[in-house]
Amino acid sequence: MNRGSKIDRILPLVSKPVRYLGNEINSIHKNHRDCKVKVALAFPDIYEIGMSHLGLKILYKILNDLPEVVAERVYAPGNDLASLLEQEGLDLFSLEGRIPLRNFDIIGFTLQHELSYTNLLWMLKLAGIPLRARDRSNDNPIIIAGGPCMANPEPLSEFIDLFCIGDGEKFVVDLIYSFLENRDKERRELLLALAQNEGAYVPSLYEASYDQRGRFKALVSKNKKAPYPIQRSFGEELDLLTFPTQQIVPFMEIIHDRAAIEVQRGCTQGCRFCQAGIISRPVRTRSIACLKKQIKDVVIKTGYEEVSLCSLSITDYGGLNEMISWFISEFGEKKIAISLPSLKVDSLVSHLASMFSRIKKTGLTLAPEAGTARLRRVINKRFNEEDLLVTVSACFEASWNAVKLYFMIGLPTETQKDIEGIVELVSRLKPVVSRRKRVKVGISPFVPKPHTPFQWEGQVDLEGLRERMAYLKGRFRGLGWVDLSWHQIEASFLEAVFARGDRRLGEVLIAAVELGCRFDSWTDELRFDLWREAFKRVGLDPCFYANRKLSFEDPLPWDHINVGVKKEYLIREYQRAYQEETTPDCRDDKCKGCGACPAEGKKQKKGGKEKADESVIRIPSKSQRRIQAGQRFRVRIEFLKGCEVAYLSHLNMMATFNRALRRTSIPIAFSQGYSPHPRLSFGPALKVGITSRCEYADIELSSLMNLELLKSELNRSLPLGIVVQKVALILPNARSLSSIINLNTYEVEVESKESPVNIDEGIRRFLEEEYFWIQRNGKKVDLRGAVYDIRLLRGIEGKHKLEIALWVSPGGGRLEEVIKTLLPSSQILNIERTGQYHLKEKEFISPMEIKI
Repeated sequence: MNRGSKIDRILPLVSKPVRYLGNEINSIHKNHRDCKVKVALAFPDIYEIGMSHLGLKILYKILNDLPEVVAERVYAPGNDLASLLEQEGLDLFSLEGRIPLRNFDIIGFTLQHELSYTNLLWMLKLAGIPLRARDRSNDNPIIIAGGPCMANPEPLSEFIDLFCIGDGEKFVVDLIYSFLENRDKERRELLLALAQNEGAYVPSLYEASYDQRGRFKALVSKNKKAPYPIQRSFGEELDLLTFPTQQIVPFMEIIHDRAAIEVQRGCTQGCRFCQAGIISRPVRTRSIACLKKQIKDVVIKTGYEEVSLCSLSITDYGGLNEMISWFISEFGEKKIAISLPSLKVDSLVSHLASMFSRIKKTGLTLAPEAGTARLRRVINKRFNEEDLLVTVSACFEASWNAVKLYFMIGLPTETQKDIEGIVELVSRLKPVVSRRKRVKVGISPFVPKPHTPFQWEGQVDLEGLRERMAYLKGRFRGLGWVDLSWHQIEASFLEAVFARGDRRLGEVLIAAVELGCRFDSWTDELRFDLWREAFKRVGLDPCFYANRKLSFEDPLPWDHINVGVKKEYLIREYQRAYQEETTPDCRDDKCKGCGACPAEGKKQKKGGKEKADESVIRIPSKSQRRIQAGQRFRVRIEFLKGCEVAYLSHLNMMATFNRALRRTSIPIAFSQGYSPHPRLSFGPALKVGITSRCEYADIELSSLMNLELLKSELNRSLPLGIVVQKVALILPNARSLSSIINLNTYEVEVESKESPVNIDEGIRRFLEEEYFWIQRNGKKVDLRGAVYDIRLLRGIEGKHKLEIALWVSPGGGRLEEVIKTLLPSSQILNIERTGQYHLKEKEFISPMEIKI
């Protein structure tokens, strides 16, 4: 049995096999023999989370645009698949080609947070790749890591061959050509050559030292050619950077199930706890013209019903009003929604709320962060409480049913009054919260992060955080209109440990993986007891890293990483925090000398326009946007569902057709209400893993079009494995497929030692029974009543093919139950649905023949 068939054999045994198909719309499949460099893009979390990450989509396009390179994806497998891989002796594989990870030249991990570190090691282990970089030979892939965690890569330095510091777009291209030029060298020489690229950090070229108290002392180069400090890779003009509009469209629902467009990168709001805003400076924006083109392209190429405008501080984009006005005008009738990330509290948000009142609302999140004006000055959050009241009121008036507010606990200088202030601030919203409206409050512990003004602060200890959280839970319990959620305190503690950690934590990570730690960011998966045991085994105190306050003179494990912002600036901001002084946005004020801008001293400009202009907003009237209510048309299609999409569930198929229709020019009719979608209905659901020669769906059109053209357009838009075979016009009020179809036929291939004669005899006896009762979940089910007919089509060499016709009857006998009753010791090899009919007086009528 070959590797591919082994994987096919275990996929039916996992809970969500659709995660591992790799043949989604817009996925790229290259012949490995035609490419010189094979790259696996790895994300250390499950498919639903990894597929939502924009950075991975960008790298996927950049690398696959290079003719010398094939790039394929891999995500952390679910625990069920991981167990099966180990049982079957199979290595972790890429999605597109199902290639073992150890067969790639380069494996690049994207790390969004510190709690993904155990998953990275676990994936290497599942791939059969040595965990420690020093144990790898020339036959092993080069292991790379990038992402925001590279602000302090030291805890992973024992495992990663090369870190990418900064922006990845230019870095990966330079790296590929450097790899091609030097790939024949010994591994050490190859890594030294790769280290010469801007943004590359090869930890094996450096050595860390510690003082007698166990504190980090210094990091020194072991090779004269090793760069020091490490300069970040930096992309200056977003309009010139490659951006994917042909984004992969998953078959299943993912965490952020929408197209993503990066509006701007970086932030100068200057929140003193925010690492992302520091390491991505200076702000770089895309032009309005570029954004409009990208949005049009991504809608056409993906069929997504929602587009997200991504930015750390979206309301700082000078052309935002114009963009949203254009979006509503362009896509309102097409029922495509727009979503925005977490917003700062200001008057512009109130204005945006009125714009959104006429389109689908995808959620609104505001981030006050602190409950008192004093603490907001400390963290440099520049708004007053009246701004928040006006903003929330405007959102509810614009028909939002819920607004989410984010707060932090354990911030530097925090007092009990500040904690009480969170409850008091939320309570002030009560007058604007009418019936059926909700305020959702999220609480997260403060985590001191490298390269921020608060990097020297220690995190409040676990007991202190628990006390704060318990207080807030008690106070909010009395506010029935508030839904409270919180980030797990133990998870935030571990995040602080590894955010501020040094190389010695590598041994803790190995111990944690050996103990079974993984998916540590998941509340139901985090085993804090195992983490305590891991630290105990290694002899390190996690509180030493998380809770210890540092001085400005202390050497920091991440001092060699230059993210572009000067340490002197961070010290000034730290001091201003304790003086409760805010620092204005340098785009509205003079340069603050942070060091990030190539031309320091120049005032940064806002993207799109110098300042957002409310006068440019033009919202189409309701009469302009309304689809005229006129005659509707219905077409019925018959389509094939092949093995490539056999693991798509009924809901997956519906989503696939919805987006396929949106990618065409077919005049589809939409449902009414909060979340409009194409008017589309299917016949009886097909169980996951079963193929079909004849599935059916009804599509409603707003105007008539040539049916052959409709068939052709739909087939061009559908994924491999789904083929529309027939199209027919039916009456608008024709009976639904679910009310028509009452009989399904299947061909079932089984492996059994029973002879054809015995099988035929067993079928005859079964069909002669008036009833055949079985037990299912404590209930009696008549299996015979579910069966119309059974025939043995072929029986040779232990493999037999049966034709089984079952009545469509919810709660009745199931196909697998019939097979196991007839052939108890058999193994099902394949099932295909061969027909769906309306059986009337022994006449088998196809749904395509019933048009009324």
